[in-house]
Amino acid sequence: MSKRVLLLTGNPGVGKTTVLMKTVNALKERGICVGG
Repeated sequence: MSKRVLLLTGNPGVGKTTVLMKTVNALKERGICVGG
C-alpha cells in the first residue's frame, strides 16, 4: 500500500479529533499501520 497523508482542518469544536481517532481505530482494526 502506498503512503498517504491526511490533512484535517476546521474550526475549534467541530470534531476533528473525534473523526481522526475513529479513522485511526478503523484502520488499525484492518491491520493498517498508522503513525506520524
